[in-house]
Amino acid sequence: MLVAISAAHGRHALTSLWAKHTATLGFDAVVVAGTDTEVVNRQTCQTYGFHPLPIANDPLAGKFNAAMERALDLGATRIMILPSDDFVSQEWVDAARASIDDYIIPQSCGVYSPATEQAYVIHKFSAGTLRFGAGRVVSRKAVEKCGELWTPTINRGLDTASHSRLLDNGFTHKIVTTSTIPITDVKTSENIWPASTWRMGSNDITPDEALHMVSPYIREQLKKVR
Repeated sequence: MLVAISAAHGRHALTSLWAKHTATLGFDAVVVAGTDTEVVNRQTCQTYGFHPLPIANDPLAGKFNAAMERALDLGATRIMILPSDDFVSQEWVDAARASIDDYIIPQSCGVYSPATEQAYVIHKFSAGTLRFGAGRVVSRKAVEKCGELWTPTINRGLDTASHSRLLDNGFTHKIVTTSTIPITDVKTSENIWPASTWRMGSNDITPDEALHMVSPYIREQLKKVR
């Protein structure tokens, strides 16, 4: 059972487009942790048959730990970490479902800025550093051995913290290659990390290459988000 876990807060237009896209990918369930006052995002989740999980917005790590706990309660055997500004390809979802490894990572990700209409692609590791955490897939076995993947009190560094916890518990990542960009992060003004964060050492691509996985309608609507 493949379950995606996410966290959402504000950015209603982007969250709605993310949900519309994610609902087409065949996940067995999608759990979205959000603030208990986020009526709009909760209604969006309900529209697409997701599992909204009301929880305090701060700290962010608490939201992801809660989403993971709910995924396990639902019977998840494989869990994809999929923040609500990351658009994943069908090819990557299929690869995640087919894999029997306990911890897999996509080989690259796109970064797209609607404000500038610029995009680039980065690879997951540079000099041994995890540069992007979205799209990673972990098995139920790994989560149950690690306990909480995220240090409960943190708002930043979630990817590094969870990656280190998996490695410390003996779960070495496997990088899985797909024929196209497997996931793209859409950067808006409210992102913790701006679009320029990982630009050094990246390769420029077109916005259409970055967003090949979404429908023409979603592509056009993403141009408008800020």
